[in-house]
Amino acid sequence: MIEAAPFGMPFVGHVWAFLWNPDSFLRYSRERAMHGIFNLKMFGVDTRIIHNPSLMKSFFALPGSVIEHKTMGSNIITKIFNFQSAEVPQMITHFDELMNTFVTQLMKGPGFERPPSGPGDLRSWERSANVQVQPDGTIEADLFPLVRNCVGLLSSTEMMGHAFVDSHPDFLEDVWQVDANIMGFVFGYPGWLPSIAKARKSRARIVEKLMAWHADMEAVGPVANSDAESGPFSDVSDLMKQRQKIWSARGFSMQARVAVDLSILWALNANSNSTVYWMLRNIYATPGLLENTRREIAPACLINDNKLQIDWKRLHNSSPLFKSCYFESLRLDSAPWSFKRLQKDCTVQEIGEDARSPEAKSKPTVFPMRKGDAVLVPADLHHTDSRYFRNPSEFIPERFFVDKGDGLVQSDIKTIRPYGGGATMCKGRFLAEREVLAFVAAMLTCWDLEPVKGSSWDMDGRTKTSGVCSPKDKLRVGLKRRVT
Repeated sequence: MIEAAPFGMPFVGHVWAFLWNPDSFLRYSRERAMHGIFNLKMFGVDTRIIHNPSLMKSFFALPGSVIEHKTMGSNIITKIFNFQSAEVPQMITHFDELMNTFVTQLMKGPGFERPPSGPGDLRSWERSANVQVQPDGTIEADLFPLVRNCVGLLSSTEMMGHAFVDSHPDFLEDVWQVDANIMGFVFGYPGWLPSIAKARKSRARIVEKLMAWHADMEAVGPVANSDAESGPFSDVSDLMKQRQKIWSARGFSMQARVAVDLSILWALNANSNSTVYWMLRNIYATPGLLENTRREIAPACLINDNKLQIDWKRLHNSSPLFKSCYFESLRLDSAPWSFKRLQKDCTVQEIGEDARSPEAKSKPTVFPMRKGDAVLVPADLHHTDSRYFRNPSEFIPERFFVDKGDGLVQSDIKTIRPYGGGATMCKGRFLAEREVLAFVAAMLTCWDLEPVKGSSWDMDGRTKTSGVCSPKDKLRVGLKRRVT
């Protein structure tokens, strides 16, 4: 039997406790529970909270016939990105075709080997990050918007091409506004709320820009061929070109295409960009880690004729400390929630060593769940559990080391689940990892960062978003080139 969380009330169940302070309530319930699963009643609906490794693994291994995900996905894309409800059945019919194209192209991945060449190169950086050039040549900037917009513009250009990004240089500000109100869209907050009203206007502006872009793409026609070499859309990614073929062949409306591409733009920028910021900040804030990391990645980051060339395979395979910094940043600074609905009765199993109850440690425990139950897997509930992570609030990348023998170590993601799991596991996770590692390596190689007076590497807290957190404080830094 799945034990209930505390503070339940008649009819509403745990709604008020959950809404009042969800993080505190879930962590309190976790510490009180004897197993890695407990139940919330939300207006009569059972919501199963799963948070330990064996139960998460068991749950995400359930077949697609048990865990409903296509309709859930269509509900999200309808509420957040304004996909037309009338075209949802068509989207579900062609979901696998669109997703297979998406996965195939993302596995190839754009390069991202080029280094950030300086905040002055992109004018929109100067506005968002309040960039100021000092008399000694030091560049002062607010680090979070600087990094977020720098990575966003580079990755969006790789995906959409220069024609879109150059025509709409400030579109990322609208993406951030939508991202900040994701939960408001999902739960249907009223449009008269100022934050939702602002987010809707931002969404409308992006939709208008994407509609014009799609219309121009459709008019050009040959851009749908991946080997197109001329014209304003010649540098559009293969991913977008192949999807353009499917949109046209399957007769999707412009509104549907734009809604899905808006979701891609959001997914491309919402998490990776912030992860770059946290990884940089964590490395600089941890004594001795900056020097050790630079020493480790140096063989993979070569500068010739003032150009940085990153040997991706070497960076990925021979930099366990650097890669562990990535995993530890995801553990500490991301808080994704995976929400599912069950289509059939099923069971999940917890291995003995994950149980808190002494009598349950000798054998696995099986928990039944029913059709119609909601299941929530808050990754941060596991990421902050001291039973699995010693001093969970501290940045300790070495916790992801695995001994290979002969004094060698490698990094392993172990039990953290920043990408979700099962059929809906983030399809762009390999590209995201490559993007973050390449960009952080470039920044560490090419730039020195130092907080200006009044700022500090010390953390003042995090604000939860749909995935990777945002900082509560404004960290302002001076940037100096290490290479010229």
